[in-house]
Amino acid sequence: DLNTASPHLLAYVAGVGPKLAKGIVEHRDKSGPFKTRRDLMQVKGFGKKTFEQAAGFLRVAAGSCELDGTAVHPESYPKVEALLRKH
Repeated sequence: DLNTASPHLLAYVAGVGPKLAKGIVEHRDKSGPFKTRRDLMQVKGFGKKTFEQAAGFLRVAAGSCELDGTAVHPESYPKVEALLRKH
């Protein structure tokens, strides 16, 4: 979970590494809990490519988007949402 993980643990996520992991935690400490995965784009050094690599491994358990607490990658949200509307 983005709101509880340590920099050491975040550093193992694809595309993140130690420096960016530290930045994620510093951003969280300064700005408060992440509400969505997209909030990561506000972290200095966290760009579109890093988001594509890392987002599927990072969760926001109590965020504003239920899918952010799952293993579903954000690029697949429209497909999942369409499937849920059918049922």
